[in-house]
Amino acid sequence: MLQNKEVSCCLLFLLLLAVSCKNKTAVDTVDGVHQINIPAQNSAERVSLEGEISHVEYIPLDNKEMFGFIVDLAVSKDYFFVHASHMAGVFQYDRSGKFIRKFALFGDAPGESNYISGISVNETEQKLYLPQLYKETMVYSFDGEYLGYMDCFPPTIHYVHPLKEDVLAIFGKTNNYENDSTHIGTGLYTPKGKLIVKKNKFSESEYYVSNAARPYLFNIKKDAVEMMTGGKSDTIFAYKSSSITPRYVVNRRKELAIRSFFDTPNYVYFDLLSQQSGLYYAQYSKKTGKVILNNEIGVELLSGNFSLKYGIENTIDYVMPIWPKWQYPKENILLEALSAADIEQYKSEHPATKDIPAAFMNVDEDSNPVLVVYHLVNMKK
Repeated sequence: MLQNKEVSCCLLFLLLLAVSCKNKTAVDTVDGVHQINIPAQNSAERVSLEGEISHVEYIPLDNKEMFGFIVDLAVSKDYFFVHASHMAGVFQYDRSGKFIRKFALFGDAPGESNYISGISVNETEQKLYLPQLYKETMVYSFDGEYLGYMDCFPPTIHYVHPLKEDVLAIFGKTNNYENDSTHIGTGLYTPKGKLIVKKNKFSESEYYVSNAARPYLFNIKKDAVEMMTGGKSDTIFAYKSSSITPRYVVNRRKELAIRSFFDTPNYVYFDLLSQQSGLYYAQYSKKTGKVILNNEIGVELLSGNFSLKYGIENTIDYVMPIWPKWQYPKENILLEALSAADIEQYKSEHPATKDIPAAFMNVDEDSNPVLVVYHLVNMKK
């Protein structure tokens, strides 16, 4: 009898092991670079943020100074710095959403801005970097004091990200200017303009993505900033304090264009668009290499429908779909902004007060956006 039990236990163990091996996908790497292979067909499983986000916080930005939408956002330990439009300057709030000051107003005088293209913070030095489309990068203190230009760099900088006290990751408006000192593609520099390492050349299957505003395909890490190129396959490069190296290569169908990406402790998420079949979301497991793909919205519904709030199904607090635009690992958070129109639409579809977050109750069509802060369970270094 005991022998039969032992045999049964062994068979059960082997069965569970076989099932586990069947469900486990091996991580595909080439020279240490993860290869993310987007499936050709929809997955049965749903893309999900379960287990990655602990809770959601809603922060209305008070209406002392009004603006319609947020172009870019920088977060420090104590403040939100909001870039509302290329000509609106910078709005500073505390972390509860209370307005503090407005600075870098549009104009040509010293301390005034001219088409800001991005915004980033240096927490250690309490500095704010404001690249401009047509002029040098401006530097401000956290008190809104103008500190001058970064005049050691040409006026072609698109985005500045401080990696260490003496290292800046710089992203220019142009690329492939290997021998032209007046242009910067991408690279690591000291604050005084000394080159550490640059990457201006990309392979034929890659090209540097750069728009008229801050390049959208950025992802901020604790010790690096990641930039995605585009092409036949998409490569995500990690810009660390002394190196620029490929981290992921995303292989996809030609019709699928990657619009943005972000990551959590265990996954990388992609937003993809097809002109033929609509909006997709993909989820890549860093541990197993498994990729889930969902065709979220068909092209017929997507076309011309600007009232839809897109994102991954929200199973955290079951309010709005989730698609963060900003990532701040040092704060262990992801963020996005909801416009007054987004919130008004949600309230009209959920007449029961119990379904509406308290932060939405006083929002009307003239209100400033509400910041949504997603607190991560345990962000990897």
